[in-house]
Amino acid sequence: MSDPTRQEIDAKLAAAEARTETRFTDLSGKIDRLADSLAVFASAIRGEIEGLKSEVSGLKSEVSGLKSEVASVKSDVANVKSEVDGLRSDNKYTRWTIVVTVVASALAAIAALWVTQANLLAAFSAGIAVRTEMRESPLAAPPRPALRPDTH
Repeated sequence: MSDPTRQEIDAKLAAAEARTETRFTDLSGKIDRLADSLAVFASAIRGEIEGLKSEVSGLKSEVSGLKSEVASVKSDVANVKSEVDGLRSDNKYTRWTIVVTVVASALAAIAALWVTQANLLAAFSAGIAVRTEMRESPLAAPPRPALRPDTH
């Protein structure tokens, strides 16, 4: 075997260096494309993050609005509860008034019935007494006044 000459070695080294340069250039291009893709992806993510931030701030304002509405509803519920308690106490007095009125009306009806029965019994007894007296002593017919002759 013969030893390679200097020119052959230089040619082999040049070819290896060219292949290395080509690979390096391809790798550099791939890295650049990857960097560009990452930059586009990062800008898209930043845009999404900004959108999410605005949505979160909108949600925060809605939550604070809901908190104020809940506080308003709580105060309305407290007002309604106090009104209901007032109505219950009013209804309590109304129920007592109705019960007292019904009892008093029943007592008045019983008293009226009792008085009416007593009066009817007294009238019936008086009628029987008058009838008995009429049978025992008939009344004589009152004398008729004489007629005057000039009045005809």
